[in-house]
Amino acid sequence: MIFAVPIACFVLLALWTWVLCQSIIREHSYAWIALVAFVPPIGIPVWLINFCLLGDAFGTMQRRNAATQRIGYLREILRDGDIVSHRLELAEILLERGDFAAALAEIEQILARDSENLQAHLIAARVFIASQKPEQALAHLDFIYSENSAFASYGAALLYATTLAATNRTEKAQPIFQMLLNHHAIPEVLYHYAAFLMQTGEAAQARQLLKALTTEYRSNPAYQPKRDEPWLKRAKQLLSQ
Repeated sequence: MIFAVPIACFVLLALWTWVLCQSIIREHSYAWIALVAFVPPIGIPVWLINFCLLGDAFGTMQRRNAATQRIGYLREILRDGDIVSHRLELAEILLERGDFAAALAEIEQILARDSENLQAHLIAARVFIASQKPEQALAHLDFIYSENSAFASYGAALLYATTLAATNRTEKAQPIFQMLLNHHAIPEVLYHYAAFLMQTGEAAQARQLLKALTTEYRSNPAYQPKRDEPWLKRAKQLLSQ
């Protein structure tokens, strides 16, 4: 009994330190960090419930409400005048919410007036990929690369490479993956390249890449927890298969 109180204090201090460090590492909002740091009796249990049990339900609800308000605002503006940048933003938000038909309808309006709008083609490709229609996505990605390959740097390039792989155009995908590895060797790219290697029958090389990624990348100066952790987790899952 003599040691019960000191042990309990040590455990609570360790828990508080861990939760605070996790909030900082995961780049949570200043409100969460302040709540955990300065009001731990409330902050710690609320943080554990929200992030460990509910998967950031509070944040998801907040972002969804903000997106709903933004959609209403953009549609009201577009009723007064067709501004391409606002319609692109609206399509992007609708895509993120999973309303693929509405997002595609906005993009079609843009392309009807400007068939060479590269950003619209990119969003259209993402809509078709999310809708499990890679062949239709590829038509838009082919257009982007034929018109301006520089525009497709990193994000669109990776989308193009993975879509080519998904449609069994592996020979065309290989040089794009190689370009990405030379200039953007981050976990997202490395994960997709490992999956590509497995698809092309080079499982040993893929596993070697995944093992190095999951065990060594966190010590890389380029490591960014919020950006990289989801892909490191996926890499670990792929390695275990």
